[in-house]
Amino acid sequence: MSTAQQNTTLTSRLNAVKDLSGFDPKLIDDFGNFLTTAPEEDLFRVSPLYYAPTHDLSNREATDLFLYATHVGILEFNWGVLCPSCYAFITSPGGLRAIQNQSYCNHCMLGFDVSVDDNIEVAFTVSPSTRNIRFHDMNMLDFQQDWLLWFYSHSLYHAPEIRDIVVKLMIASEKVARDKSRTIDATLVEGATYFATTPDIHAFANILCRADGASEIIFDLFDGRIVPETAILKPGKVKMTFRNRVGKEVVFGVIFDPRRGIPNLSPEEDAMIKAHFSQPLLFLTGKQVATSQVFRDLFRTESIPSDLGLAFKSVTFLFSDLKGSTALYQRVGDIRAFEIVRKHFILLRDIIAEFGGSVVKTIGDAVMASFADPLAAVQAAVVINQQIGSLGDEQESLIVKIGVHMGSCIAVESNDRLDYFGQTVNMSARVQSIANGGELVITDPVFTSPGVEELIRDARLGVTLDSVLLRGIDGETPVYRLN
Repeated sequence: MSTAQQNTTLTSRLNAVKDLSGFDPKLIDDFGNFLTTAPEEDLFRVSPLYYAPTHDLSNREATDLFLYATHVGILEFNWGVLCPSCYAFITSPGGLRAIQNQSYCNHCMLGFDVSVDDNIEVAFTVSPSTRNIRFHDMNMLDFQQDWLLWFYSHSLYHAPEIRDIVVKLMIASEKVARDKSRTIDATLVEGATYFATTPDIHAFANILCRADGASEIIFDLFDGRIVPETAILKPGKVKMTFRNRVGKEVVFGVIFDPRRGIPNLSPEEDAMIKAHFSQPLLFLTGKQVATSQVFRDLFRTESIPSDLGLAFKSVTFLFSDLKGSTALYQRVGDIRAFEIVRKHFILLRDIIAEFGGSVVKTIGDAVMASFADPLAAVQAAVVINQQIGSLGDEQESLIVKIGVHMGSCIAVESNDRLDYFGQTVNMSARVQSIANGGELVITDPVFTSPGVEELIRDARLGVTLDSVLLRGIDGETPVYRLN
């Protein structure tokens, strides 16, 4: 597709985002300008969390924008499992549905549990129909320039100045034809660690540089594996031979392992690297996406296999129910009551989405919602209680009962939608059931979460500590009643 055709297609797709999302048209135009002018490396596995601050958006707004753009074909999903040691981006082409509960990093030779909360990253790459970039075709990559972004989370190396420093760690890169060998000469530093790797498969071999090492080594490149996985070579000049047994042309490289420190940096570069890597890694997690209302609305097929499920360490659930809804139907009749209740569902859905949550399902006049963050759930609950009275009329103003609880759960596919099961879900529903009309009841894990007590003070809510018996839950449960 020519550039002119791509621009025409992009304009049409951006108009579709404007129609669907309700975003300010200027914001969408700015996004279109970003897609057409940004460096190619900034359009590969990019995180909306780094787009947000440079375009005056909240993280939720930027995430929603990227989700809408993916829905209309401007962007494509990249689901990846991050190694907890090196932050290698272990791809999962099948999306959330294909992610397993266990993974393995060939670089670190480390097996680890997969957590939707902690080490599943959701990133986005510009679609080929929007703009052709070299990352769409492995044969177009410059391994010397691109290895960082291909192997690791873009969120780790999002800063161009950091990439410029770390890319210097590549000491050699070559192509080797199918069923052929290629030998390279390298000079190694005593005590250092290197690794040999290929860009199109997550395959690594660790190279240790010690005085008792060999001066030559032969590596066999297989599909998904380099043999041997560990080699010991002596300091100084060595020869490394790579034999291609993959069945196609392969690019390989030998790289100084940055986990052992980076040699020959200027004081300014050293300070920059230390400051960068001392910060926590910020990335869009699978949990944040899975609990997004926009994701639930637009990507019903991006779900979890019902026969496996996926464990969440912590999800916050908000349950709400209308007080006296049965009597409402009797007083005003089915049609009028249904209209009031429908408006109540719309209000709750909008508020829940505004704070980054999503409506999992409705049960009668009750709502079950999920949030990645307990503070956001409490914020949504407070706003719901503030605004629910605006529905109905003077004689029939609505009152809701709300409960919020958090904890571990299992996510599964149920009736083609993402749903949650487990004791946390059951307990969340029970907490709502003991709330009085107009009251918000939260459990101790929610109350003690960062920012919640401050929010309660700022909202000038009264707090009453209570100890209650919840059906199906052993012993008494401490809860906080907020009015």
